[in-house]
Amino acid sequence: MEIVVIGMAVLIGDIKLKLGVFYMKLRKIFLFTLFFFFTLNSIFAAKIYEDRIKGYSGASGANFVGTNKDYSFDTLCEFRENSLREENNFGGIRKKLTEEEFFLVESALGEYSVKKGEIYEVIVVLSRKANKVLYVEVEIANAKKGGYYYVALESIRG
Repeated sequence: MEIVVIGMAVLIGDIKLKLGVFYMKLRKIFLFTLFFFFTLNSIFAAKIYEDRIKGYSGASGANFVGTNKDYSFDTLCEFRENSLREENNFGGIRKKLTEEEFFLVESALGEYSVKKGEIYEVIVVLSRKANKVLYVEVEIANAKKGGYYYVALESIRG
């Protein structure tokens, strides 16, 4: 009787382990599909912005991903980084944006009435550096003051 109980416990543990691995793969596929959709949508929704006085120009587009209640900001950033690495397009994480890049991110986010806790993905392409694309993951911290957290991931297109 004890052998049967131990055998059942091992079998149940093995099933739970396989379900956990399956769940993680399913989650990864879901996140990849989500990012793929938002990337395509962002590229098609991108607009050209320019500030002639400062000489800034480029294209950017923002997409609403969800709220921080729906998604973990860190998980989304990590997933974007991993997808760029898998495509051999990862150019690095940017600690700071240039004034021109910041202008393009702000311009794209200006198309939305943002609220605290919302997460957006902004794609930025500078006119003079068309071979580089910035994926800026943004979480709104204070919509009234224009405050947000961001992680900028640079992609180098071939």
